[in-house]
Amino acid sequence: MASKSIRIYVSHDAEKCWLPDDPAFEAISATRVAGADAHAWGELAVLRHVWRSMSEVDADAVGLAADGAFLASNFSFDRRRCVAGPEYLSHRLDTRAIVLPSESNWILETNRAHYLRGHRELGLDALRDVVREVEPDYAHALDVRLGITHGHSTNVCLMRRDRMDEYCSWMFPLMEEVETSLLALGPDKVERHELADLAPFLLDSWLDRRGLTPVEVGLVRVDGRTHAPGIADELERDYRARYAPKSDGAE
Repeated sequence: MASKSIRIYVSHDAEKCWLPDDPAFEAISATRVAGADAHAWGELAVLRHVWRSMSEVDADAVGLAADGAFLASNFSFDRRRCVAGPEYLSHRLDTRAIVLPSESNWILETNRAHYLRGHRELGLDALRDVVREVEPDYAHALDVRLGITHGHSTNVCLMRRDRMDEYCSWMFPLMEEVETSLLALGPDKVERHELADLAPFLLDSWLDRRGLTPVEVGLVRVDGRTHAPGIADELERDYRARYAPKSDGAE
C-alpha cells in the first residue's frame, strides 16, 4: 500500500520543546491555543485546536504527542532514537486505522482506583453522569473500563484522518459537558489536567463499543520521566506509609 502522509502535533507547556528532526512533527503550545483552559485540558487543548481546523491539515493521518511522550518504534538507550517516525507508523496504519501506546496494567488495582491516586472522585462522577445522559449506549462500556485493571492511560495517539475526526467529534462534546458540570460547582473544582486524564476512559469506551482494535506500540518519554508510576512503586509507597517505623520521639 502507498505510504500515508502523517502529521503529529506535539503538545507542550515549556518555553522550549524537543522535536524529532522530521517535518511530520509540529510543536504547539497548549497555553497559546487555549489560554487558562490549558490548566484542565492539558494536551487535549492542542488536539481540540487541531480538530477544529482539520480542513487545513494536509495529511492522511493525524497524531498527538504530549509533553515529551511519543509513540516508540524500538529500544535504544538514547530515548530520542526510540521515537517512531512517519515510515514506521505508516506501515502500522496499513494494518489498522488507529495506533496507540500499549495499555497500562496496574495489576492489583482498577483503572478507577489508579485515577483516584491523582484526582478527586468528582471528575469521575461528572464523566459517568454525562455519558449516561448524553451517550447512554456507552455507559456500560465506561463502567467496565473503570472496573478493570488495564487500559490506555495517555492521549498520545495516531489515527487515520477520518477516524480522528470521528473520535474527536464524539469525545470533545462529552468532555465539554464534563467541564461545564465541574465549573458549575465552582471555578476551583477543575483540577490540573483533569480533563486530559479523564479522556482515555472515553477513548477505550469508544474503541470497545465500536469494536475497533488499534495497533499498539511502545511509548517513550524523551525527558526521561516515566509516564505513570509503576505498580511496584505504588505498593512500596503504601507499605512504607503503613508499616515503616516511626521516627525517634514520635508518639
